[in-house]
Amino acid sequence: MFTSIDRFVRRGNELENRAKLIQEQNDRLVHFAHIVSHNLRSHASNLQLTLDAFNDIRDKDQQTDTFFNYLSEISNNLSSTLEHLNQVVTINIEEKKVQQVNLETIFKECLLEFKEELLAIDAKVKSDFTDLSVINYVPSFLKNIFIQLISNSIKFRSRKEPLRIKVRTKVKNKRKLLVFKDNGVGIDMNKQADYIFKMFESTDASGESQGIGLFVLKNQVESLGGDVMVKSKLNKGTSFTIKF
Repeated sequence: MFTSIDRFVRRGNELENRAKLIQEQNDRLVHFAHIVSHNLRSHASNLQLTLDAFNDIRDKDQQTDTFFNYLSEISNNLSSTLEHLNQVVTINIEEKKVQQVNLETIFKECLLEFKEELLAIDAKVKSDFTDLSVINYVPSFLKNIFIQLISNSIKFRSRKEPLRIKVRTKVKNKRKLLVFKDNGVGIDMNKQADYIFKMFESTDASGESQGIGLFVLKNQVESLGGDVMVKSKLNKGTSFTIKF
């Protein structure tokens, strides 16, 4: 007698992959919790010290503006941290309403948000959604993917040549893929590959990037069973491949 156990092996592999994904998400949440806890304590402590100092000089009008600016900065930092907390926490708890969406339509809507910036830097954008034009996905997740990738391309563009962006879809071995390429400054993958998708970690040496966007993007893609791959070279541009 011969009995096929293929379905049992497949189920076992699926369970193993899901367990691995859950563990990775838990590790990221623990990492995030430590960072947020530290930041909130830091901001709260600074706010309290500033209020104490403000109380001591409340009759000295000439210093009021200075301390008001301190309070505003601390308040803004605290609000920003809480906003980041909300973004990350809602990834896995919000209701994921999957529906049929047109990738080209969503992409063009996102491009309109960057229309003035792209014109100002003489950027050229080419897209080809012939191989995969429609997909069942969460519209807000897909929009965030495009917005983050376009934003990153603008932020990390080369100052030596105009920005060029190429976006296309393809189906390979029944896998549905979105490929997003630019000719920006690129990433040193030997040194920075581990930091690309980490919370509050950025490959931007200027410190302008807060390392939130790609962290959220990767978590959204993975929450729907997908994956994100990156290929990049310094001064040669970067390519993101989204596996739906």
